[in-house]
Amino acid sequence: MRKTLYISMLAAALVLAMAGAGLAAGPVGTAVKANPAHILSVAPDQIAQAKARQAAYTAEHGDRKLMIGSHVEAPALRAGDWSRLVGKDGQVSWRTTIKSEGAVFLRALFAELPKGDVFVYGENGRAKRVRDRFFHKGQDVWSPIVFGDVMNIEVVGNRPEGRIISRLSHGLVDFTPKAATEQNCHLDPNCYPDWAALAPAVARMQFESGLSTYLCTGSLIEDEDLTGEPWFLTAAHCIDKQKEAESLVAYWFYQTNSCNGSVPALFTVPTTEGADYVTGNSSSDSTLLKLAEDPPTEVRLGVTRGREGKHYLAGNEKTLQVYYPLLKDLGGGYVGVGSDQAYILIGWAKPEFAWLIDYDPEVVAIHSVYKAFFAANETPDAFLELWTEDGRARGKTILAEAIEDERERKRMQRLYLRYRGWINRRLQAVRRRFVAEEVPSFLNDQATYDHVRGMLAVDRIRPMVTNLLDDEGVAGIAESA
Repeated sequence: MRKTLYISMLAAALVLAMAGAGLAAGPVGTAVKANPAHILSVAPDQIAQAKARQAAYTAEHGDRKLMIGSHVEAPALRAGDWSRLVGKDGQVSWRTTIKSEGAVFLRALFAELPKGDVFVYGENGRAKRVRDRFFHKGQDVWSPIVFGDVMNIEVVGNRPEGRIISRLSHGLVDFTPKAATEQNCHLDPNCYPDWAALAPAVARMQFESGLSTYLCTGSLIEDEDLTGEPWFLTAAHCIDKQKEAESLVAYWFYQTNSCNGSVPALFTVPTTEGADYVTGNSSSDSTLLKLAEDPPTEVRLGVTRGREGKHYLAGNEKTLQVYYPLLKDLGGGYVGVGSDQAYILIGWAKPEFAWLIDYDPEVVAIHSVYKAFFAANETPDAFLELWTEDGRARGKTILAEAIEDERERKRMQRLYLRYRGWINRRLQAVRRRFVAEEVPSFLNDQATYDHVRGMLAVDRIRPMVTNLLDDEGVAGIAESA
């Protein structure tokens, strides 16, 4: 009943979300061309001042923190500067167009957000909503970035009144990367496999500070508790104020598609807007931000909220047999993670002691089930039978006899029944592979099974919950060894 209710609530939430999306106001966009009489131009002297400001900054500071744009005063908006638009559904909106000659990109600073939905877009028609998550009384808010020197501002609803825009960021530097032209000065991470794997977590940052726009980079990081919160690390010389963090636009997947390959157009890559300033340290030149939006799932390098609550009580390695010649009779001590693969590797190496460590308590707990099943069965076939549907009843009985504490016994029985089918499929598949490859293991060789079973009987295989980053765990194993 509870499961049915949950699914019903989820379905209702999806229906409401879809309904809300259908009712949300959208812009007319470039379906209707801008009225030339309603195109306002930024004053040439403002553009000249922006260029001079950028040149002076670059000469003094170099490229440690790139100034890629500077602010210009926005043209005054009067009631007659807004064109009335009517969409196909009869929806009314109002649009004005601003041109800042020669700009690589434009971004508007709203001193006041009009009532209704506000969108900005360039000549390519890709409309972006102006969001007010950081808009408080008496505080302005930056729009999304529009590429090119023309920005359309469209307001759905009543015609705006007053000077809603105070200034614009006039882009002065193209985003074309320098890797292809500056040889060893800029290295493409996609040319280095170890770095390429981490590149998706790195974002190109664009933000406002003072009267200018700057470029830096930063990286998504995870906390020790794996909360999935979008923590973002950058340099203190880039961002060290809340106001700067609020203006952040992070571009994801902006890198080349191969070693020194082509670069995607920035207007095609995903972005997140806004962040909160958490803490910073000028001595270590570090700043920690919390993004206001969740980044694309892929940039989390596998650490996503979608994996929360999932336990990996069976392995997925498909070619473990290639390690057999390397590990055979190696001896020594064994330290490893995971479940079934540990017994495979222990059977080959025949260590004196084995520590099975994992940060997931359920993975460690399943080893108690393995130990009880090894103790109660003298052959691999009898052991494997317990993981099949036909072996369920006997498996529960073995656990009941092996575990005295009632609460722990019930927990292990639930764990066994929940994962039995998955583990059975895994063990049967590995056994078939090893038989075909003529590789002995505890699943298909009596001598190997006896060795693993004997180690368990004298407690020479010890499962333990361990965080590999802690000072205990692995360090303690090293001391005892």
